[in-house]
Amino acid sequence: LVQTVLYRQVVGKRRLLLHRKAGESLESLFQGKTEGIAGKLAHHFHEGRVKDPAYRYARIAADSARRVYAHWEAEEFFKIALENSPGEEESADLEERLGDVYDAVGYYKQGIASYEASLEKSRAGDVRSLRLRRKIVVLERKAGLAPAPELLGRVRTLLEEAADHPEERCHLLQETSSLPDAVGVVEAVQEAVAIARTCDNPLLLVDAFERLSFVLIFNAQPKDAFPYLEQALGIVEAIGDPGRSALYHFLTAMAHTRLGRYKDALREFHRMMELSERIGDPRKIGAAYTNLGCLYLRLREFEQAEEMLQRARSIHERRDRSNLVQSLLNLAELSRRSGNLELAIERYQLLLQHAQEFEYWTSEAVAHAGLGMCLLEAGRVDEARECAWRSISVIADREDWFEDREFVEILFARLGVIEGSIEEATQRLTKAAQVLASFDAYSWSLVELERVRVLRRIDPAGAHEVLTNVITATADMQLALDDEIRELEASLPSLSSARPEQPA
Repeated sequence: LVQTVLYRQVVGKRRLLLHRKAGESLESLFQGKTEGIAGKLAHHFHEGRVKDPAYRYARIAADSARRVYAHWEAEEFFKIALENSPGEEESADLEERLGDVYDAVGYYKQGIASYEASLEKSRAGDVRSLRLRRKIVVLERKAGLAPAPELLGRVRTLLEEAADHPEERCHLLQETSSLPDAVGVVEAVQEAVAIARTCDNPLLLVDAFERLSFVLIFNAQPKDAFPYLEQALGIVEAIGDPGRSALYHFLTAMAHTRLGRYKDALREFHRMMELSERIGDPRKIGAAYTNLGCLYLRLREFEQAEEMLQRARSIHERRDRSNLVQSLLNLAELSRRSGNLELAIERYQLLLQHAQEFEYWTSEAVAHAGLGMCLLEAGRVDEARECAWRSISVIADREDWFEDREFVEILFARLGVIEGSIEEATQRLTKAAQVLASFDAYSWSLVELERVRVLRRIDPAGAHEVLTNVITATADMQLALDDEIRELEASLPSLSSARPEQPA
């Protein structure tokens, strides 16, 4: 308090000179070892209006802060460096670095503004200009500021320009896998890995390995992701990068989730959460909450699921709107499965609004289907049928399976049963189950149990066989399907002896 009061009484030229003396004294005392006090030196020389050392030390302090994930300190020192920058080239570099800080903390609009300021100072056609335009697209995607098809078109344009810039092409190939409507994403990321192997940049290779793992997990090949994840982890541990370690745990958890290994997945998500909170990364914290909520939903631990998903929703609304649709979908399903159809309908309608805003056609199709299932359970069959056809009109002639498409297939199957088209409903569910067999163990189980409900009307023996397969396949998995399985067993009493002994 005394220091603060005295400082405020020192004004004008005297304060300026004292700051200069303080900076010069510290430089003299710490000759050759100034990195540890770079922040103090930057502050004193900035307040003393000595531009060159203020700029130099502020850059050192900002880089040091970024290395330890002290993002707000980095922002402060980058701004000091900008005020004392010696020229346009240096300012362009600092604006880009400041944009990277805003990206890390989820302040996407500020990040875009910094990248655009850097772009104005950069030469058209050089690699920095290309990199900055790519970073602007990435932040617009994360913030949901532009429709996905428009962003994909811009990425493709940048890919054409990046033919002579391998590292940029590698980043852009990875970015295509983050956008709906992109085709050949596995091949694109495999090309990115091949490029990264030729570049002298281990972190670029880590990013490519982790991106390929992500694509494999969400394209029905989760087991194939583990070798790439292990290679990425080896590099990350050698470097010591907790941010990328958190991503490793996230992707490993997702692979375990797909395979039905829920205890393993919970362990990995909690490890990811610990690392993400330690470094203060809101995107990874939001992703951890979303997926923990989804797991608790599958395990029918509804109270914990609601808490996790509401936390995720809050983060995504403020920091990462492109991921908002996933937390909204899980919240809507939570309400439906817990029997609160009124709230489920409200949440599905909100999901639909956001999916249409972002032009995420897959989420729009799922939102229509989920809303239809809620309406069907509420006895509003005509409205449910309308939702089903809206969903299928969004999908149009797209044949590829996508995340959560089973919602559409189950809705049509239920409507088919009501309309007497039982064989058609069975065929639809059989086809969906064949796809999901390698896609997601839980979703496969849900579709197969739905098929049992349909088959027991026309083919009890076939229903017995399908249910036996589900029980056998889920015996070693921590799935929350017991209630549904037991209900179906009760309707097919001859199967009561088929259930294998459950593991402890």
